[in-house]
Amino acid sequence: MPINFDHVFYTYSKKTPFEQVGLEDINLSFNDYKFIALVGHTGSGKSTLVQHITGLLLPDKGVVHVDDYVITPKKKENKNIKKIRENVGLVFQFPEYQLFEDTVLKDVAFGPKNFGVSEKETIERAKSAILKVGLDESYFERSPFDLSGGEKRRVAIAGIIAIKPKVLILDEPTAGLDPQGSKKMMQLFCEINKNGTQIIMVTHDMDLVLEYADHVLVMKDGKVAKESSPLDLFSSSDYKELSLDYPCVFAVATELIKKGMKIDLTKIKNLDTLVEEIKKGRDSYE
Repeated sequence: MPINFDHVFYTYSKKTPFEQVGLEDINLSFNDYKFIALVGHTGSGKSTLVQHITGLLLPDKGVVHVDDYVITPKKKENKNIKKIRENVGLVFQFPEYQLFEDTVLKDVAFGPKNFGVSEKETIERAKSAILKVGLDESYFERSPFDLSGGEKRRVAIAGIIAIKPKVLILDEPTAGLDPQGSKKMMQLFCEINKNGTQIIMVTHDMDLVLEYADHVLVMKDGKVAKESSPLDLFSSSDYKELSLDYPCVFAVATELIKKGMKIDLTKIKNLDTLVEEIKKGRDSYE
């Protein structure tokens, strides 16, 4: 689904001592990539940018085009925000804190019901979404407040999936999860992505960027500082100047290359691919 920023500016706490630039002259297209990572240090503008896509924030100047809809600075002109949110789902950093219904099924069904989907289809979507996130039928009538943290997060994500958005925005999706929980969560999002939903992921985790993203947008001081593939970003020296961490597997691979081992960095995506490259390069190293 086409998403374009056209000379977008946004300032927090305007005309106060706390005034701070959120976005400065953003010109951007999200149209050519399936899985986009949005990175940058804290306060760089990442979350501000994605909140403009759903109309949670309105630009001070410029416009945001989301499919055939336009988000403008004038609140009265933004009559299609609800329709945009039906097509663009936003999963907040800790979505489990947004649960409020007395059963899991009711909570997941709230989204499609709110967008006018029939009662029958709403229930079908909710049940399907719960199963998709790895929870079985026994969860339908359970209280979401009695679940573990990881289960609550899955229920919250199911509520977004049930809406069937064309674009899914993830704000630090693995925050607070252990490595195993993080991997399961990312596998879920990859499956959603493969089924045709575009993913925009806000993250500080460069290993996730390297493994899953096909395009990276780097934010700095409210501006887009760099656009590239993950490989091009981490193969250059720019990541240091942009205050980004280095992916752990890339760091290990580059150290082994310095010591004489032949490793193809273009093949490194995660720990498994690193191990495979080490196996191939072992003879050259010895």
